[in-house]
Amino acid sequence: MPGLRLRLACAACSPLLLAALTACDAPKPAHSSAATGPETKVEAPAEDEPKATRQLDASKVPEPKPKAGPVDAAMAELPAPPALDLRPTTPVSEGRFANPEGSDALNPHAVIALDGALLFAGQALDGTKRRGPAPSKRWLGLAPTGADAQPSSTAFEPGSIYAAHYDARNGGQALLVGTRGLAFDARAWFAVASAKGELSVETVIDTPNTTELFAVLPGAASQAGELAVVAGFVDAQAWVASLDEAGQPRWQKYVSSVGYTQARAMLRLPSSPELAVFGGRFQGFGESWWARVPGDGGAGMAGDDVAQDVLSIPGADENQLLRSALAVPGVGLLALGTARKNFEQLHDQLVLASFDPSGRPGGSWVVDAVRVTEVCDAVARPKSNTALVAVLVPSAQTDSETGTLSTELAVVELNFSDGADQKGVQTKAWRVEDSVDWSCAGFVDGPEPGTDLVTHRADEGGLSWRRLALPE
Repeated sequence: MPGLRLRLACAACSPLLLAALTACDAPKPAHSSAATGPETKVEAPAEDEPKATRQLDASKVPEPKPKAGPVDAAMAELPAPPALDLRPTTPVSEGRFANPEGSDALNPHAVIALDGALLFAGQALDGTKRRGPAPSKRWLGLAPTGADAQPSSTAFEPGSIYAAHYDARNGGQALLVGTRGLAFDARAWFAVASAKGELSVETVIDTPNTTELFAVLPGAASQAGELAVVAGFVDAQAWVASLDEAGQPRWQKYVSSVGYTQARAMLRLPSSPELAVFGGRFQGFGESWWARVPGDGGAGMAGDDVAQDVLSIPGADENQLLRSALAVPGVGLLALGTARKNFEQLHDQLVLASFDPSGRPGGSWVVDAVRVTEVCDAVARPKSNTALVAVLVPSAQTDSETGTLSTELAVVELNFSDGADQKGVQTKAWRVEDSVDWSCAGFVDGPEPGTDLVTHRADEGGLSWRRLALPE
């Protein structure tokens, strides 16, 4: 059902944060790089205004695929990825988008089912630039379901769309978040798209420094005039804001801590009006971080009334980031992420943290069934107490001599029928047939609950996509 899960959007990070974030992905992509910044305590000042810390550069997605290489001893120390069975899937539909003028690659981060169409949201990239990250523009692709209807592929201003969520109002619409502008100029961007792919609301939210948004939820019925809630970061502080019908803040909350915090996923708590926020705290390597934020904004912009902490995940490598979250009815909340030893490596641990319906932490552990290069998305199958996690895993076709990394799509099934701790969870993982070098845009979000998964691959002049029905 809408709101049971939050789709992950892979994202851009500041250079000071990228060192910790390299638990990050490849193509939807990737995440690696640089050196860490000094430890900094970020606190909101007494006058209830956000403290302006140093302005941080916001780098861009996608980052290059990790390179395999026999000379890299740190990579050679990684455990071998587990062998996974191969399962066939059924394409429900498929299609293609042409690259918009001035772009040579498309990178969708979310897919929303609207009336008579699938709406793809992400980035249009220009990889012809010789130095630095590829310039990015916000991109929407509309794939009508009619037999004779033609798809549209539109690039907008510089920036990125990192996440989207279905909203049942107005006959069904998509809430979109990301950035407008690049690097130091990046600011929070929010829009509402109709079933025709037209933007009825579009706004840039004024903030003191570099800002990126990675999560969005429809407004709560209990909050009059609330169109949406968004989450991400402003400079070195996690940031959550409630938006009115015009897309402007009703309230906003700066959630700071020791080190740099970023919000990457968000859920409404089923048993309270609070919001559960998940992401990372970055001092040196990254730490798995969570927070509970008052659903009405609380006392003010300062985060004094926010409960927050980092997780200690047994057996997890030290560089961690929680990337996606979902609610499993009858079980509670799950947050999923990655952990790695190094700033750059070929594949990472998949980590899981459970929370009860009130948002209090439960068990957390490493999912040993897979090694992943990217966590794409997660969705619940409520009738069976099961969560499905879509990931990319190293393919057997990876060539360590040439340094070329091939990946393929895999699905991790987590069955919680016997409890929400590690001992009670039955875990299975399998590879999707014919998915080598296909990336993942996530599970289709829409008015009807489902587990259809959208994959995509670049082709000559555009992007091919498939909507897959996963086996029960």
